[in-house]
This record gives sequence, structure tokens and C-alpha cells, in this order.
Amino acid sequence: MRLRRSTRETQSLLQASNSGPPQRRNDDMSYLFDNLTCPQLVSLEVTVWDTTRTNLEPLVDLLSRSQCPLNDLTLEIPYIHRWPPHFLEILECCPRISTIEVNTWEGEKGMETFTYALLVALCRVISDDSQNVGPNLKEVRINEEGSSANQELVSGLMDLLEIRSERRRIHGGSVGNFHFIFGEADFSLDATFDSRIRKMADEGVKCDIQWAKTLSYLEEELLELERCEEEIERVGEALAELLKQRRTLLNKIERRRSWMAPIRKLPVEVLEEIFAIHCLFESQYSLDVSPNTSRPNIAPTLNLAQVSHHWRHIVNSSPRLWSTIRIDVSVKVDMVSLLGHYLSNSKEYPLDLDFTALFSRENSRAKRNSLYAGMAIAKMLSRHFSRIENLNLTMKMDIFNHCTSLQSLDIRSLNVGEDSLIDVNIPSLRHLSVNAHGEDIPIFLGHLTLPQLDSLEITVWSGEELGGTSLEPLVDLLRRSECRLSNLSLDIPYIYTSNIELQVLFGLCSGISRLHVNTWQGKKGRDTFIYELLDALRTPSAASGESKGMLASHLAEMRVVEENSSVDQVTATALLDIIEARNGRRIDDGTSVWDLKLEFGQLWECPMSVLGRFNARMSGLADKGVRCTVEWAKGAFPEC
Repeated sequence: MRLRRSTRETQSLLQASNSGPPQRRNDDMSYLFDNLTCPQLVSLEVTVWDTTRTNLEPLVDLLSRSQCPLNDLTLEIPYIHRWPPHFLEILECCPRISTIEVNTWEGEKGMETFTYALLVALCRVISDDSQNVGPNLKEVRINEEGSSANQELVSGLMDLLEIRSERRRIHGGSVGNFHFIFGEADFSLDATFDSRIRKMADEGVKCDIQWAKTLSYLEEELLELERCEEEIERVGEALAELLKQRRTLLNKIERRRSWMAPIRKLPVEVLEEIFAIHCLFESQYSLDVSPNTSRPNIAPTLNLAQVSHHWRHIVNSSPRLWSTIRIDVSVKVDMVSLLGHYLSNSKEYPLDLDFTALFSRENSRAKRNSLYAGMAIAKMLSRHFSRIENLNLTMKMDIFNHCTSLQSLDIRSLNVGEDSLIDVNIPSLRHLSVNAHGEDIPIFLGHLTLPQLDSLEITVWSGEELGGTSLEPLVDLLRRSECRLSNLSLDIPYIYTSNIELQVLFGLCSGISRLHVNTWQGKKGRDTFIYELLDALRTPSAASGESKGMLASHLAEMRVVEENSSVDQVTATALLDIIEARNGRRIDDGTSVWDLKLEFGQLWECPMSVLGRFNARMSGLADKGVRCTVEWAKGAFPEC
């Protein structure tokens, strides 16, 4: 049964005013319900448009008289006269009722609300041995937007619902879902409330409490917050613009004040000298990135350039102020851009560079980062090698173990310490040039393995006090590397070796095509290095398996300079005999043309007739494809 706009008569009745007191029974609802009996009524909706209090007693009489199987009851009444017995009577008259929905405005607080009165009716007036009123009641929805809830009310609602839940568990009945909507709450729900809600939900009673006005207030407050944030953003943009203008004005003021500073009256040349004293003498380096400094990086030149526009112009116009640099790649700072700035500002001025790349042996992320930084810095520095005036490199040999793609290595100064005694394998290296002290060469070569080595240059700038430099470490390097060396250049003041050692050397590099040796020595005759060398090359090759085979059969060019040594007639004749003998084997083997140049200090005890025969024999060799040149640095006939 739907009593809203069902007939023209009921519509007019429901639109009439219901202004009488609760005890009156001659109002519109009484008039309507007194004339109705609905034994089959299943669903009932009652809507009242008036704003005075409505008595529910006529509704109770209708349901009691009809004894109907009512399932759903919906009441939309602005103000209900709360008589708990009425609700109890409605539930007793309609035991099959499953849904109750009430929409009311009310305006009460706490225990005076309609919601609390209804729950009292559901739970309080009941005999001890009976089950809950409305055993089939599954859902209760109460919308009481005009009322407000406090903590006492919510606790009371929880108590009543727990009572009903306990009786339902004992006497049986359907699961109840309760939905309450109040206008607002003047307290905060704590964890106890949530735990009671969850406990009832576990027992089959679901309870939901909402605050209509609170949600409305929240929406309004969110809109107001959004407006405030927009205003803050607008004001922030305006403030940022003002701060920008302020900074611009401050910069202008500082610049104009600096124009009047007394130091501006000094000539630019004087300022340059002052800056040079500070950057190059007091600080020693214009850029110092090393762990020994008090700060990670000291850059006095860069600091001067940041003082003022005038100083920056002077500093940037003085390349020498940017030309002294010390860098240690183990320092954890980004120095690539800083170094690039210094190299750019130094223009073409000669550089004084101290570069340190020492890495720990453990494989760590810090080590790899330092290695990558060192490679990036070395690549940048390589573009400026032509103007490096002073260079100091400090690094451990194990850095080369990471250079797996390195093909050419030029070491201009080598200082081997105890921490450098580590085996190094550079698998792709084809060219090696090393300049070192005589005592460092054996240590350095003794820990190298170079399987792809094709060209080797060794320069020794001292070693006389050691009695000379032995070729044994070189022989061990070639034996260990098993490389195919084709070019060998030795610039060693004093070499001590033997015929057998030279034979082993040429046996290991059988494919050598170019040999340059520069030595001072100071020996005579057959004790000279040149004689030892040619005598070893005359020896047949054991690898050929034939008597006519010879060592270094591909040797096409040989330059040997032994300025302090001297030969006599007998030795010179023996040298030509060796050259002619090797040339004979070369013709038989069909090897390449031999280009030979020998230079001694002097030729002594040699008459003109003998010298003429020497020249004739060398001309004969030239006709056979051997370009042979013998020179005397100190003159051919010192005693003639």
C-alpha cells in the first residue's frame, strides 16, 4: 500500500495541515487510517509535508486492526512525536517486518533524538524469555539530519545494538543492518568505537553511522581550502616576482657600489700580479683537487672570478692564472666540468699538471667510479698534451689491468715503488714506449704481459752506477707474452749482455723487421755492442732446422749508434765479413732487403788503403740490395 498520491482523496488529506497536539485523533492521519483496514498490506510508505509533530498512534491502530503481513515500512515525517511504546506496538503487530526506513528532520541532541527512542523500543520493552522484537528485521535506516550526536548517544546506541545482538545469538533471528545519519557530531570517534563496530560485524550486525552536516561542512571547507591554496599560489607568484625584482635591484646596487671601491683605482697590471701571487705562489695550484687539502677542492682563481664583474674580466683575461692544476681522481667531487673550465680559460698558456690516479685493489663501486672519472679526465687532458710544460703522474700499475682496449701506451716518466709490484696484463696493447731510470726498467718489464705487442721503445736516462742495463727482463717479457714483435727501439746508455742472450732475444722475436739501438758504451774492437749484435745475427736459427737458416730473417732495417766506442782495422773487417755472410743467407732465403746503418765513435789504426777496400766492399753490398752505411762520429783517422 502506497499512501502518497494514491487517490485524489488521500492526496488532499496528506496535503492538509497536521497541526493538532499528539493526543488528538481527529487529525488528517487519524481520519484516513480510521477508515482503512488492509489485511494484505505488505509495504507502507507515509509522507507528511507539514512541519508540526506527528503522532504515530493512528498508524499503530491501522496495523493492529489489519493484522497484515507488513514487510517494509517507510516514514518520511519532519517531526515525530516520540512515544517508544508506539514503535514497540508496531513491531509486535508486524512480526514479519524486515525493513524500516525513517526520514525525519528533528533537531534534538544526544539521548533526545528519534534514533535513540527507536532503538529503545527495539531493545528495552521485552520479556526475558522472548526473543528480540522484530525477529525478521534485517535493515533499519534512520536519516535524522537535523539532530546532532554526542559521545553519550553513540555509546548508548552501541549498548543497545550489543543487547539486541546478544539476544539474537541466544534466541535466533535474522542479521540486522543499521544505518544512522545524523546532522553533525560534536566529538571525535576513538579506537574503542571502531573496535565495537568490528566486533558486532563479526557477530553479523552491521552498523554504519554518518554525519550529513559534517560531510556538507567538509565539502564546503574543502572548497574554501582550494580557494585559499589558489590565493596562496597567486600571492606566491606575486611574491616570487617581487623577490626577483629585489635581487635584480640588489645586484645593480652592489655593482654600482663596487664601481666606487678604492681597489678599482689600482691599474689592471697591478691587480694581475696580486692575483698571480695569490693563485700561483701562495696556493701553489690555481686548481687543487686532492685529499690533502683542507677542502675537497681549492680553486683560488675561480673564487677571484666570482668577486665582481671587474675581477672576473681581469681573471678571465689572464690565462696563466688558470694554468697550474693538481687533480686526484679518488676525491669524490665532480671535477670534469671544473677542469674543462680551467683548461678553456688557460687558452694556449703552458700547463703545469699534477695528475694522481691511485686505486685500491679491492673491487668496489668507489674504485670503479674513480676509474671512470680518471679515464674521462685523461681523455680531456689528452687534447692539451702539446702545451703541458711540467707533468707529474702518480698512479699504480694495476690501473692498466682495467684498460682492456688500450692499444698504445707512452710512459714519459716512470717511478716504480713497492706498491707497484703487481702483475699487469694489457691484452690489446700493440705499442709501448717507456722512459725511465735504469733501476726501474727491470721491475716494470718483469711484471708485464703483452700478448699483442708489436712495437716496443725503451729509453733509459740513467744507470751507469748500476754497471749498465741488462736485456734479461726484455727477454723474459717476450718469452712470457709470446707476442710477435716487429719493431724494437732501445735508447740505453750502458748495455751489458752476451752473444747467447742476444741469440735468445732474436729467437723470441723472429718476425722483427726494424731494430734501432742507441748506446754510449765506451768499448773497443770486438767488445763493442755492435760486434756482439752482428755476431749473434750471424748465428743460424735453431728453429729453421736448416744450416742456412738465420735469426731474425725478416729484419729489413737496423740502426745502431755507439758513439763512445771505437773499432780498429781487424774489427771493421770482421764486421763486414759478418754482414756479407748474413747477406748471403738472406739471398738464399729470399728475404727482404737489408738496410743497415752503423755509427761508431772513431776508426783507429786504419790506413787509407784499407779504408778504400772497405768502401769497395760496401759498394758491392749495395749492388746486392744491402744499403750499408758506416759512420764515425769523431773522425775516421784520429791517428793518421
